[in-house]
Amino acid sequence: MEHYLKAREVYMEFEPRSVNNETLVIGWAYQQWGNADRAEPFLQEALGGFQRDRNSKQTATTLLSLGDLELDRGDTLQALVYFRRALSIQLSTNTRDKARTWTRIIPVYIWAGQLDSARISLDSLNALDAADPLPLSSTDGNREVAYCNYLWSKSIGDGAGADRHLERALEQAIVMSDLPLVLKYRKELALRYRMGGAIEKATIQAMAYISMSDSLQSVSNQGAVAAYEGTVKERESALEIQRQEAQLRQQRIISFSIAGGLLLLVALAFTVYRGKKRSDALLLNILPAEVANELKAKGHADAKHFELVTILFTDFKGFTSVAEHLSPSELVEELNTCFKAFDHIITARGIEKIKTIGDAYMCAGGLPVPSSSTPAGVVHAALEMQAFMIARKNERDALGKPAFEMRVGIHTGPVVAGIVGVKKFAYDIWGDTVNTASRMESSGEVGEVNISEATYALVKDEPGLSFTPRGKVQAKGKGEMEMYFVHQPKLA
Repeated sequence: MEHYLKAREVYMEFEPRSVNNETLVIGWAYQQWGNADRAEPFLQEALGGFQRDRNSKQTATTLLSLGDLELDRGDTLQALVYFRRALSIQLSTNTRDKARTWTRIIPVYIWAGQLDSARISLDSLNALDAADPLPLSSTDGNREVAYCNYLWSKSIGDGAGADRHLERALEQAIVMSDLPLVLKYRKELALRYRMGGAIEKATIQAMAYISMSDSLQSVSNQGAVAAYEGTVKERESALEIQRQEAQLRQQRIISFSIAGGLLLLVALAFTVYRGKKRSDALLLNILPAEVANELKAKGHADAKHFELVTILFTDFKGFTSVAEHLSPSELVEELNTCFKAFDHIITARGIEKIKTIGDAYMCAGGLPVPSSSTPAGVVHAALEMQAFMIARKNERDALGKPAFEMRVGIHTGPVVAGIVGVKKFAYDIWGDTVNTASRMESSGEVGEVNISEATYALVKDEPGLSFTPRGKVQAKGKGEMEMYFVHQPKLA
């Protein structure tokens, strides 16, 4: 360690651009030695340096290390915050780095019982792994992918699937010559086989575990299991394109008939075109453009997983009591005024309106095109909504008319999105993230924008925003959760 610290001093004097990497290495060294308290200051310093240098790759790498450190401490919630921050950076790139983050996030979701979120993240990981498989000997993901699938199968009671994925993880650990992991997986397999009644297989794994444990002191990590070999699967794909040509024939017709026929066709085509324009406009008013185009092309639209979606809920305080002082037409007109203003605000920021439920308004950023909006954009939209509602209340108070006051809640996480129903179908989203966003709204206060810790971690460095920590607040069905009020500092 003394060597690392001296090297860092040299870098600070002669090669300051390399200081961040050396600081990160020192943090890693302390982390490997199990000294989290000494590791954290170096990791945080490296993180700050990489952020100042706009080095997104190393920023994400350092966030993963900080997340691992919090896992070692047993703070899974804080670990998840770091992992989500890393993922938000990696999702903007096309590298496999995000696979490393998913293999950390998925076990945390499973341990926390957030199976909806775990399923969405696992599907994303498996899709990436299928599209871009790694070499069997790679240390960058194959074992982690298999182990995540094992944990998932185990959590849903799929014993056969769990055994299969754990066997795959063991194969990868053997190829990697990672003796501690080989021992861990052999022990788990032996226990699983025994519980499942496969006594012979359990005995084989148990004997191998005992034999390797006894020889651990005298066998190097690299060569302990080099004799095992894996297999690499290759996939083939083919695409066939067929076209047919039709013969055209035309005969001479009386000139007036030709002219009349052409006029009739033009009129018919214009009528069809105008009807299609109307139907397309109506469809785009119901569905996002990408989903509408898919529906027209295929006759249906597939449900999709989105890893990082920021959901906003609004709700009017005392809606029933205010509504009692308005006629039905006045009530609908006032709701329409407010929701039209919200529509304009979110459209300007590329946010997708999901639905209105009575006096509640729901929208989401990061879908159906992930790059269409950001978590910070959703927060700014929420602040604009509250500003509109406050101005609207002042205006109606001056006229002696009843006015609404509003709560807003925001949360970020994975969701599934798609079309539901056949008649009066609608684009909707599902997942634990939706429920948590709703709890952020119900746990908020009038005139405030209440955000979760997950959203806070993604927007806390956003210029023009300030935050008031609320500490742990009781949320219905969720227990205590960290929450923050967010504001825009007033200009002097």
